[in-house]
Amino acid sequence: MGLDARVGSVFRRVGSYGWYHSFRAAVCDYLEGGVWGSRFPLLQDHSDCDGEYTPEEAKRLLKELKEIERGLEDVKYPVAICLDADGAELCRQPKYSERGIFCYGKLLNFGVTEEGLVVDSENPASLPVPPDGEYVDVLGRLKYRWYFTEMERVGEDAWKGRRASGVPVMIKGLCTAAPEGCARIVAGWEPALLTFGHTIRVLGELCEKSAATGEPVVFC
Repeated sequence: MGLDARVGSVFRRVGSYGWYHSFRAAVCDYLEGGVWGSRFPLLQDHSDCDGEYTPEEAKRLLKELKEIERGLEDVKYPVAICLDADGAELCRQPKYSERGIFCYGKLLNFGVTEEGLVVDSENPASLPVPPDGEYVDVLGRLKYRWYFTEMERVGEDAWKGRRASGVPVMIKGLCTAAPEGCARIVAGWEPALLTFGHTIRVLGELCEKSAATGEPVVFC
């Protein structure tokens, strides 16, 4: 679902609700030491569901956004990079939210984190190697995780994952959202401002518009 914001009759698309949460989660992880709202309370603690910033709050939010932009200048953000058989890049998918999962399947989920490409499942025996970790999701379900440096396509939903140790692992029934022609997926990094620059610019422009007109920034 898309997240829009407006000042008066000027509407801008901020992104999806999930992507906006990914942005705020990155701010927490990289700039707030993992303590949500400790440095940027206006951005972090404000509702994105039919909430609004008053013109005075928008001025303060603009200061937070400028500080966030400076803070992210040297930060690298994890991405999954899809390559064709010749090694040419087809597309890339940044880490999504805290857990990094951007593709959900029937039994296995796929994403990317700072630790590399990640597969997770509710069944610790889903892959033929022991899990690298576990966590409890927002619904209270225990999930298990495996990390990989790259994935090589060997079938429609079949991949050969390569561990950091170099050990290959065959994985069947894995949806990766990779485009047609993708032969490999590798874990990589990109500048955080490349990932989140649009979100920062849109919010900043709306804050400037609010300061100029005296109208609030309204999420809708």
